[in-house]
Amino acid sequence: LGAWQKVWPVFGGANQLIAALSLLVVTVVLARRGKPVAYTLLPCIFIFLTTIGALVWQGQGFFKSGNPALAIVSILLILLSIGTIIDTLRSLRHQKERVVTEAK
Repeated sequence: LGAWQKVWPVFGGANQLIAALSLLVVTVVLARRGKPVAYTLLPCIFIFLTTIGALVWQGQGFFKSGNPALAIVSILLILLSIGTIIDTLRSLRHQKERVVTEAK
């Protein structure tokens, strides 16, 4: 009956990561169109950092309390987030290089 209370923090973390991912997508679209990105990038960074920090903290708590399944889910969410951030940075760098090449 109380299982949802144990899963809820990880679900909340996943939900916040989806919000950050949405802001990340909008940031990439704005960058590709040559528009200012600070209005979406700064909140995106804040959400990613706070959510990843919360998942690290919760993951440690899950390990200590003997709940390795939720700890592993937390770790997977962290790794997927970091992978998404790296991929987006590569995309933005590629976009910047393409704009510089087209300008020449």
